[in-house]
Amino acid sequence: AVNQDAPLTVAGPEESVRKFLAECKRRRVAGKMLYIPSPFPTRAREGLKAALYERLSHIKAEPPKMPFYSTATGKLLSAATDLDYWYANMRLPVLFASAAKNAYADGFRHFLEIGPSPVLRSSMRDLFRNEQEAVATSPTLFNNDKEPEDFTAARANAWQSGWTIDLSKHFPHEFSRR
Repeated sequence: AVNQDAPLTVAGPEESVRKFLAECKRRRVAGKMLYIPSPFPTRAREGLKAALYERLSHIKAEPPKMPFYSTATGKLLSAATDLDYWYANMRLPVLFASAAKNAYADGFRHFLEIGPSPVLRSSMRDLFRNEQEAVATSPTLFNNDKEPEDFTAARANAWQSGWTIDLSKHFPHEFSRR
């Protein structure tokens, strides 16, 4: 995964990753082992291609209701995605840094991290450390079984950071920033 300009994530069989880390240590390059049950986009996923195509070929893809920056392509997507896209998403390197930089170049400064644990905020800080305009990030979940509270905190954090949020569903009266 390429989440920042310098650090990266390497995935593979445990013994191979251990050898890689030993070489990093020998060269005085920082690294640490992450124990994650999913094999990230690696060759380990190649065996899933036939099953993916067989089981999902009946699904008719539609364009997204809202364009999004894909970490599979690093670009803004507004067209329907096909099985080739989804296979690439699970097999090829994650292009988070490219997607984030393209969103920034297009004027976006607020980022919402949707996932079970906030892991990309430090990558965002590092990516945009030297930019004129700061970015604001807001996580949604913290892997703590408190999803409703986490989402409420995410909305509050986003609003406090200056995001425009439609609060009318939560507060039916007129609401303004002080």
